Amino acid sequence: MFFAQQNTFSVYEILDDAHRAASLSAPYYDAMAQLFDDRHFTPPFMPWLKDFPPLLRARRLQSMRYKMLHRYTRAYEKPAFGIETVEVDGKPREVIETVIADGPFCTVRKFETAVKTKEKLLLVAPMAGHYATLLRETVRALAPHFEVYITDWKNARDVPMSEGGFDISDYAFLLLSLFRDLGPALNVVGICQAGVPLTAALAIAEADGEEEGALPKSVTIMGAPIDTRCSPTKVNALAMTKSSDWFEDRMICTVPPRYPGAHRAVYPGFLQLTAFVMMNPAHHQKSMAEGARAFVKGEFEKEDKVENFYEEFFSVMDLPAEFYLQTVDSIFMKQKLAKGDMVLRGRPVDLGAIRKTPIFAIEAEKDDITGLGQTKAVLDLATSLKDGRKRYFQLDGAGHYGLFNGARFREKIVPEIRAFVSASGKPA
Repeated sequence: MFFAQQNTFSVYEILDDAHRAASLSAPYYDAMAQLFDDRHFTPPFMPWLKDFPPLLRARRLQSMRYKMLHRYTRAYEKPAFGIETVEVDGKPREVIETVIADGPFCTVRKFETAVKTKEKLLLVAPMAGHYATLLRETVRALAPHFEVYITDWKNARDVPMSEGGFDISDYAFLLLSLFRDLGPALNVVGICQAGVPLTAALAIAEADGEEEGALPKSVTIMGAPIDTRCSPTKVNALAMTKSSDWFEDRMICTVPPRYPGAHRAVYPGFLQLTAFVMMNPAHHQKSMAEGARAFVKGEFEKEDKVENFYEEFFSVMDLPAEFYLQTVDSIFMKQKLAKGDMVLRGRPVDLGAIRKTPIFAIEAEKDDITGLGQTKAVLDLATSLKDGRKRYFQLDGAGHYGLFNGARFREKIVPEIRAFVSASGKPA
């Protein structure tokens, strides 16, 4: 095992060096893409270009070739949320983004408008490879209705070893502290992987018998692997066919000395991105091809959507090794939360302790990452919670990302969350 980790250390450095070298050519490809893009530049000696569609299409095709080379060679840093305005009651309102807490592994950001009467909502972003900005449109859709807070996880590559590690226990107890700091009457939404530590944190808070004001007003869990025995997906199958040692030997690398987190053991972003693509390569190939065709036809808005998606999709971060390995072992291999075997910092996590906080489970019909029933399981496991404080919704026709992004999310999920939050303050 020692040899394997030393070997993966060199793999990290070799691939990182190769990417850094390739990124030197990215500005050239970007400039050439713009040169052949008629939105940005038309040669002064060719003002008639737009009157000849075949030539125009050939020119755009050349621009797209350079755009693709730029996409594959550029260095992707953490994107900004960049939410400047949202529409509230038919009027544009400025969105103010502030940092309210900044820890070694997580920054908590607040998004608010001038409307001060809105409920508070903590959006717990998954620590699963992508930055919290993957939920940018989630925040944008919720901001007109809530004072939104979000957990903005940091790239483990940039966290010095002196800050210690970060595992599932640290995640859950961080959420417990946010319940207290942002409460009372805090509504919490956990997406994907975040649903597991959120559920564990809620169970611990309820078991502690804290006053109701210290508990969340409501908890919504979306597309989360609470019980991966239900409708197993390819993600679940991989975990069940490999050993813990296999994941440690092949997925864990050591951060090179050039980064602030030098020598930290991580699950690196480049391996995660490969896994994301290989889960559905045909989909990504089709998506990119459709974007290219749209650009050549002059359907720039459609191509921009594809470009914006991959801008976010290719922006990945390293995860702390201990967090990743615990997640694989306890959630995907052993289903410890669902079986009642999870213990965090010496505290047994008993979902039967949940008696007060209403829970809303939301799933997508075509979710190929978290299968149907895996999230709904939390409602059955919370055996002490009255049925009147449980709610379930299935988003038909949608996949995993459709749960928190796109038209279906805005038109179907947001109203459901608003209705659930509104009803949560009433007796069951």
